[in-house]
Amino acid sequence: PSGSTAFDSATDALTSARMLFHMGRESDQDFLAYIVTRGNAEFPMFHDLQIFHLLSLRFIFRDTSQANMLAKAFHVQTSLALDHRYVLYSMDRKAGQESEAANLGGAQVNAISVMEFN
Repeated sequence: PSGSTAFDSATDALTSARMLFHMGRESDQDFLAYIVTRGNAEFPMFHDLQIFHLLSLRFIFRDTSQANMLAKAFHVQTSLALDHRYVLYSMDRKAGQESEAANLGGAQVNAISVMEFN
């Protein structure tokens, strides 16, 4: 029916996505992507779901180009809560570490891998 929604509230959409993620089945990734996309379509101003979407793009689906585009849109917003800004900061730091690791030829940069590189 026209106008029907999959979720009663934005919190329901986020909870559904988190529960599916924590179940940890790789076969559920397409459904997880659908839930997050549908939740964002129904509740476009719910920042918690948008942040989950951004993190899932970056770390679950490894779609860095789309994650970077979404992150740029978030950085423009000045009305984000402090915890959301911290998530963006942490994600940027993690992405920087991953790119440094790729430059060193490893999956993760730590003191031992840097020492071995030298």
